[in-house]
Amino acid sequence: MLNLNLKPEPYWIDLPRGVQVQILPAGSTIVEQVRLDMRQGADPDADPEDAAPQPAGMVPFAKGLARAVIVAWEGVGDENGNPIEPSPDYIDAMLEDGVIYRAFMDKYVLPALAVDEEGNG
Repeated sequence: MLNLNLKPEPYWIDLPRGVQVQILPAGSTIVEQVRLDMRQGADPDADPEDAAPQPAGMVPFAKGLARAVIVAWEGVGDENGNPIEPSPDYIDAMLEDGVIYRAFMDKYVLPALAVDEEGNG
C-alpha cells in the first residue's frame, strides 16, 4: 500500500537539550541531491545503487541532509550562549552531539529514507 503522509510546509521537530529545528519535508528530490553531493569525487564507474547510505556513511549523509533541510532552529547558541542562525558548520557541529544526532536520525533521517524507499517523495 502507498502511504502518503507528507507535510507540505516546513515543520518543527523537537530534539533533546531544548533544541527545536524547523525542517523542510522529506522528499526524493532532497534525498537524491544529498546522495549526488556525496558521490561527487567518487568513482565515476561505481554502481549508483551503491550510493544508498551505508552504516559507515550515515553520519555524512545525516549531516548533508540536515544542511539541506534545516531552515531555522531554536535553543542553539554559540559558546557564549548567544542565539545563532543555522549554517552548514553550525549544523554539522550540532550533529556532533550524539544525543542530538540519534534523535535527528530517529525523527527525520530514517523516516525520510523510508519515504524515499516507498517512492512517496
